Amino acid sequence: KPVYPLAKKVEQVDDYHGTKVADPYRWLEDIDSEETNAWTAKQNEQADKLLHNMHGRNAIHKRVTDAMTYETYSTPSKVGGRYYYSWNDGTLNYNILYVTDNVKERGRVLFDPNTLSDDGSLALGGTSPSPDGRYWAYALTRDGSDWREWHFRDMKTGEDVADTLTGVKWGGPQWLPDDSGFYYNPTEYATADTSYTGLNRTAKIRFHKMGTPQAEDKLVYEWKGDSKIDVWSGVSEDGKYLFVTLWDNSKNKGELGVIDRESGKDGVQWIIEGFDAQHFSIGNDGTTLFVQTDVKDPNWQIVAIDLKNPARENWRELLPKDHLPLDGVSIVGRTIITTQLKDALSVVKVYGLDGKFIRDVKLPNEPVSAYGFGGRMDDTETFFSVNSYTKPPVSYRYDTNTGDVSIVKETKLPYDVSHLECKRVFYPSKDGTKIPMAVMHKKGIKLDGSNPVLLDGYGGFNSSETPVFAPSRVIWADLGVVLAFPCLRGGGEYGESWHRAGMREKKQNVFDDFIGAAEWLIAEKYTSAKKVAIIGGSNGGLLVGACVTQRPELFGAAIPQVGVLDMLRFHKFTAGAGWVGEYGCADVKEDFAFLYKYSPLHNVKKGTVYPPTLIGTGAQDDRVTPAHSFKFAAAMQEAQGGSAPILLKVYDNAGHGMGSARKQRIERTVDTMCFCSYALGFKLSAE
Repeated sequence: KPVYPLAKKVEQVDDYHGTKVADPYRWLEDIDSEETNAWTAKQNEQADKLLHNMHGRNAIHKRVTDAMTYETYSTPSKVGGRYYYSWNDGTLNYNILYVTDNVKERGRVLFDPNTLSDDGSLALGGTSPSPDGRYWAYALTRDGSDWREWHFRDMKTGEDVADTLTGVKWGGPQWLPDDSGFYYNPTEYATADTSYTGLNRTAKIRFHKMGTPQAEDKLVYEWKGDSKIDVWSGVSEDGKYLFVTLWDNSKNKGELGVIDRESGKDGVQWIIEGFDAQHFSIGNDGTTLFVQTDVKDPNWQIVAIDLKNPARENWRELLPKDHLPLDGVSIVGRTIITTQLKDALSVVKVYGLDGKFIRDVKLPNEPVSAYGFGGRMDDTETFFSVNSYTKPPVSYRYDTNTGDVSIVKETKLPYDVSHLECKRVFYPSKDGTKIPMAVMHKKGIKLDGSNPVLLDGYGGFNSSETPVFAPSRVIWADLGVVLAFPCLRGGGEYGESWHRAGMREKKQNVFDDFIGAAEWLIAEKYTSAKKVAIIGGSNGGLLVGACVTQRPELFGAAIPQVGVLDMLRFHKFTAGAGWVGEYGCADVKEDFAFLYKYSPLHNVKKGTVYPPTLIGTGAQDDRVTPAHSFKFAAAMQEAQGGSAPILLKVYDNAGHGMGSARKQRIERTVDTMCFCSYALGFKLSAE
């Protein structure tokens, strides 16, 4: 049994509605203290002894690097008469941004993030071209942090202007049509704690006029009520309206209002009140506002609202009653382009602004996901990409007038993937609910129960498990591993009702769905108990943590990454208050009961034999504080009743995963492969 770095235990006991709950590793919440840093350094040293000394590590590192070395292009976007896209020859840490006047031509380099820092710690965190094309805004982020610093480039001179925008985590410039300025939503601290883990909120809308310092930005709107409410905004294409959304984080529901900018008045006209559903403005045609809402339809509906007569009884529903769940909506070329999901696979349907069906957008005749379709009301073209589990993405141009679809960029792999296959299966969860799952592997594998499995899940925040190509998955399959991707409740594959079936007091459904996937793969002889590794990040890290504490005997390895693992205190750090609607809040008695029942940290039982576990986090993660992983690792190491290692790996200069450099992605992938090779017993073959 490994000897772990000593994690002291403190006398910290909290009273939750009469229930005493010990929190002996509370000191690890101070992630920057000398004591915590010394402890995590020893944890990394211990993890690296196993991960870096695995036989075949060098060979698999080369294999992963080679698999990721191919030319890639992003989906083009058109703004202000120019086309923007990113490109990578496969060797660069970050994609290079290009701009061109002709989508068929390469164009010129607009921005190369690889020149920002030698170690890749400074990255591009977002872009926002202005509508008329005068400015190109870009955000910089350091060490994977969610905090952004926005800069503005004059597209005529190619030089940055003096304007900068700081104090923003989410969203970016919401430009006026004439490029004279933009609205934005500043991020502020909700308490006196202004450290890296301090609780954030967004309660204001400000306006920045180009050519002026940020200190002079006008306060347009401020919510001064309950701190559970966040404020978001957006500008209509014609610049006439500023849309204002009040979002109740405790309910995952909102209100929607507009400010008529041409009226000269700053007051908000509230169009939708009551916090009884979700409502998102997607555009307008004059005084007609188009809104995506789930107020009456769990598959989402698009309604047209007359701003002069906005009462609900006057709303016009535009989609047919039998439409599939919506996964994406945009208004381009005076049409409404919808991406809908049929068993988690994309179907793209186009409607007129009056709701009349126009056409289906032709997609490849295979299981795929489609995404993109950005643009403006008067555009005659838009761009999208198609992805699958076994083929790299292809970018297309869609003509909004004719419906013609043509290839813009097609990724060419330097290696063959025809030996891979991906099947779509359905299996029953604990309560009998049918769960779809993609199963990917080499053709011709034997169903004799001997195959190692990597079971990957998320199951939350309305995020759907749709087909995505990743070169690392090719290597996993080549190593003889079966990859499985279940569409768990909590996602959006079957609409908002599917999402809500995996929220709050129903979160256990998600864990049951994931456990059911492992049991089905064992019953169907793909694998056997102890040869299943489970992996997930963020909310998926919670999933892995809950399942390994509930059914430790079922799995051969567990890999929770940047996970939410302390369900009693998550809402006290960084963006955590925004997840209360999804999870609940331990400060509420009724919520505490179900959170305490499954919270991974609080369900670690001393003497339990846990499988090999690799807990991963980013040292600078300011979305899910690393303290979750620190405390969970300390608890599992202290409780482990078997000899399998419980390892904590803290990646330096890394956050929640956004903005990771290529070399960081390679290192994490190799670590995971080495760990699974050790735990499940397969070889790290170089072939």
